[in-house]
Amino acid sequence: FKSFLLVNEIKHFSAKEIMTPGGSHMSFGSAGFGLNTAPPKELWRDMLKSLKVIEALREAFGKELTIISGYRSSAYNKAVGGVRLSRHQNFTAFDIAPKTGGKAEVKRLYELARKLRDEDKLFVGGIGKYDNWVHVDTRENNADW
Repeated sequence: FKSFLLVNEIKHFSAKEIMTPGGSHMSFGSAGFGLNTAPPKELWRDMLKSLKVIEALREAFGKELTIISGYRSSAYNKAVGGVRLSRHQNFTAFDIAPKTGGKAEVKRLYELARKLRDEDKLFVGGIGKYDNWVHVDTRENNADW
């Protein structure tokens, strides 16, 4: 997987970070504990478009970002309350957060994602703003929440 990232010029996110199973997977007693799996190799190529978006977003943001959630197995997605047709299950979505700065930086990250999509036409997809993170996916149409 590391060579796959190098060949595709992913510089700001490590293989370990991209493959993170999510916080609930690792939290004993949580609904998702132990339920996530590694993304199947056949989904790696699907993930690339979304990964290139968050790579560009990180470059434009100018500060470190953390991947909160990437791939989710169906069982894990259900356990953590993900929507039935979540893009995370196809490995085409990432939830990301600024490493520092709190809600103001989350807002700035969200606004920058909208600019890259709507003004710069970098991608087509969904952008969701939450209290502590931003969701980015590369679905076939634009969606905001």
